[in-house]
Amino acid sequence: MTFSYLGHLFGHESGGSILSALKQRRWANGLSAGNYLDNRDFASFTVTVDLSEEGVEHVDEVVACIFAYVGMLQRTGPQEWVWNELKEISDMNFQFISKIEPSSYATNLANGMHVYSVPHTICGSQLQFQCDLPETWFYLSHFTPANSLITVSHQGFAGKTTLKEKWYGTDYNQRAYSEQQTSLWTSSMTQSAVWDQMLGLPQRNPFVPTDFTLKSKQAKETASAYPVLIP
Repeated sequence: MTFSYLGHLFGHESGGSILSALKQRRWANGLSAGNYLDNRDFASFTVTVDLSEEGVEHVDEVVACIFAYVGMLQRTGPQEWVWNELKEISDMNFQFISKIEPSSYATNLANGMHVYSVPHTICGSQLQFQCDLPETWFYLSHFTPANSLITVSHQGFAGKTTLKEKWYGTDYNQRAYSEQQTSLWTSSMTQSAVWDQMLGLPQRNPFVPTDFTLKSKQAKETASAYPVLIP
């Protein structure tokens, strides 16, 4: 529940989103967010930004925008309506789930058996069962510069690296955050004149369907003529 909730908020692309704010600056083309590793004793949350060429020159400011969104969520507090909306969507997606390759399905079931109890082996990774927003906000409190790892990949770094990865031979650089970077990102979480007016929660979606009962032929014949104006 925690990762799907936070992934939805960090990854939404409507007004007030991280991506929307970055696009206004022409610094990003796309964004995705969610769990990267999720084990019993360890988990990590990843925000991946597809930067524009101009955005590559403003990596620190892009990171500041992400931490400003973290601060906005912490100040706004838990939103039960967001969880309810996600639950309705996951219920719908599971009810009408598409067929997948048998080998992939068997692998998913085998993995699910290590995580979920028998009644939830099939649906555990698909459905939302318990709304525990305080726990979600507990995890969100750990979204800080000190707990982060930032990776920047760009072809412009070719020939400018000093380290080589042991197993794959990938060239890379590694360095600690500077005091200026840490100060910028930390202050963005508490107050940011640059980002605060551009960031916000997604709007409620009033068009998520919840009633999938089939209409009988008789009900169709007695129904009013279509189209019908929806208030």
